[in-house]
Amino acid sequence: MSLMSLRDELRNKGNIVNFTSDAVNSLLLSAFFAFFILLLCSTRSAQAAPIWQSSEHLEHPLVAKIYDSKQRQFVSQYAVDRALKEANILLLGETHSNIDHHRGQAKLLARWQRQHQNTAIVFEMLSLDSWQQQDRWRDRAALSANLEKYAKGWDWSIYTAITDLAVIKQLPILAANLSQQQLRAYASDERCSIEREGLLMRFCDVLKAEPVARLQTLIDRSHCGMLQLKHIPPLLKMQAAKDASFALSLWQAQQSGAAPVLISGSVHVRKDIGVPVYLSQSGIAAVSITFLEVDPEFLNATDYDLAEDESSYDFIYFTPASSALDPCVEFKQQLLDMRHKQK
Repeated sequence: MSLMSLRDELRNKGNIVNFTSDAVNSLLLSAFFAFFILLLCSTRSAQAAPIWQSSEHLEHPLVAKIYDSKQRQFVSQYAVDRALKEANILLLGETHSNIDHHRGQAKLLARWQRQHQNTAIVFEMLSLDSWQQQDRWRDRAALSANLEKYAKGWDWSIYTAITDLAVIKQLPILAANLSQQQLRAYASDERCSIEREGLLMRFCDVLKAEPVARLQTLIDRSHCGMLQLKHIPPLLKMQAAKDASFALSLWQAQQSGAAPVLISGSVHVRKDIGVPVYLSQSGIAAVSITFLEVDPEFLNATDYDLAEDESSYDFIYFTPASSALDPCVEFKQQLLDMRHKQK
């Protein structure tokens, strides 16, 4: 029943309950304020408790916060929207296995697309030697089948929020990566550049000594400290070749008139050691945003492996973690299984 209907009904029954006009107005005013307070509380509750698919560390104080790592302060979505409006290229980092990261990326991608009509999605997961499709997809099933076919080994089901948006908004999907064969070749020879359609991207010696040491630490940590020292230089070069390839794909897309958005792992979009470093060689600036899983041992935003001398990202979205399992336990088991099969 609306407030007006309530007023009329009370007035019609006035001869029975003998309400005065002031009493009716007072009752209506009380009902209005009660309704307003209920609505306000519901809105605040919805904002304070977003729906997460991930279940670990939901009570962590950083969950659902946005951090500006350059200004070293928490900000609102408005600050991010303002940065998106001023940029030409968007880099979105993730933990590959966290569905909330892909849902968050899709939301930012939608905001970007509203401001940049020629948006194109550039995936780390797709390699240029196999993914040649340039068409805009009109069928979810066909897109899903092609992604499964040309990028095996990835769980595309958790990327649905992004791929559905690509279909709905008719956004082209482009490849960013080199094939494993190409990466191994770069790691084993002296080549230091990638060239496509007249555009050249150099990647050897682009990173200075301190960023290289930082990247080496990350590579060693991602392999749970089990790498032999001789394997680190080839992996460093492969990482550089990957980031240069991603940068070149973004550069190509921009040159063709698109406003590209990279979807990749969080390390690739770091401003101190990743794709932005290689883009800057061409005088191209990009907004770098990543989604990071919170860690119960780290309660402050500055604890999350940020570069000491500069900002690692423009913005960080903190989310719950998708798993409580230590990834190194699983990695060590995989190594044991591989060694067992080799015997």
